[in-house]
Amino acid sequence: MKRLLLISLIFIAACGSGSGTSSSSGFAGAALTFQTEKGLSDEWYSWLISRQSYYLEAYNRGRGDRTVRVEISYDSDIAWDSEEEHFAALKTLAELQFPGWSFTFSASDSDADVRAVLGYTGVSSYANLSTDTIYLIYEGIFAHELGHILGLYHHYCGNDVSTPCSESPPDEGKCIMGRSAASWGPTEQFLLNLTGESDEDAILSQMGYIYTNSYP
Repeated sequence: MKRLLLISLIFIAACGSGSGTSSSSGFAGAALTFQTEKGLSDEWYSWLISRQSYYLEAYNRGRGDRTVRVEISYDSDIAWDSEEEHFAALKTLAELQFPGWSFTFSASDSDADVRAVLGYTGVSSYANLSTDTIYLIYEGIFAHELGHILGLYHHYCGNDVSTPCSESPPDEGKCIMGRSAASWGPTEQFLLNLTGESDEDAILSQMGYIYTNSYP
């Protein structure tokens, strides 16, 4: 009965909004469709809806222009012989991890969406949300830090990824934002509007190729 009422409320809200439907009002209906398609639990749906405002930025980004232009700079030397080959390898990795998105990497781009500092010599990789800049000790964590720029959050509390945490979505399994996989869980697949499933083995192979050439 509660399920039927929820679906009815979503339908009424959608019909009442007319042609000016906002991305926020479409969130619940899109989540319900995704839940049904993926066989996710009602607990997953309730968890996500309770955090709708929290994740609306990522949801909107996934339904806009899914092209990301990245300007690269270096904090320390990277051992690639060819910068062109390096950027091509980064593009391949990014598009494996973000199926349906398109990436460009270059050394100079005044219109870049994101700036990435490679070979970062600080204590840990991180994303500066105020400048849309990510600092990467290793390129393999690019997707995790870009996830923060896009509006995604950790699935763990503090620094201990093994401790149960309310920010871990139900039915999530392993995920980039939980630091437990090289691909996304269903929550991020929905939010970022990813098309198709990521190939974990291909992603790990590409990460290894980049690491071997960057740090021989």
